[in-house]
Amino acid sequence: MPHDASVLGLPGFEIQGTDGVETVVFTVRYVGPVTCPFCGGGKLRGKDRYVRRLRHASLGLRPCYLLLEGRKFRCLGCGRYFRQRFPGILRYRRSTEPFRRQVFTHHHEGISQKTLARRERMGSATVERW
Repeated sequence: MPHDASVLGLPGFEIQGTDGVETVVFTVRYVGPVTCPFCGGGKLRGKDRYVRRLRHASLGLRPCYLLLEGRKFRCLGCGRYFRQRFPGILRYRRSTEPFRRQVFTHHHEGISQKTLARRERMGSATVERW
């Protein structure tokens, strides 16, 4: 397993840089294969770039964020536009699956919803939903 995957817990990602003292910010990029989610085609034309800022599982007591550069593509097979999809990160989410699992595990082990929401700086309804 590559070192980057073991640190992040997400396969196919490469760490470009780190920053921060109180909060760790990883600048990462996805190096895995990209295919059209509609037809499965691999002939794509890159159109635009965008950056996503995602909450990630903590390193010790320090909260982590990922700055992830994604791309917008046009499939030459079916002609549809789409934004790049990433393993371990669902569409329209502002957090990774390892972070959601961490919050769930802490709440399941007995940390109250209110305490966990205050510590992770999120709403208590979000903790309840996850």
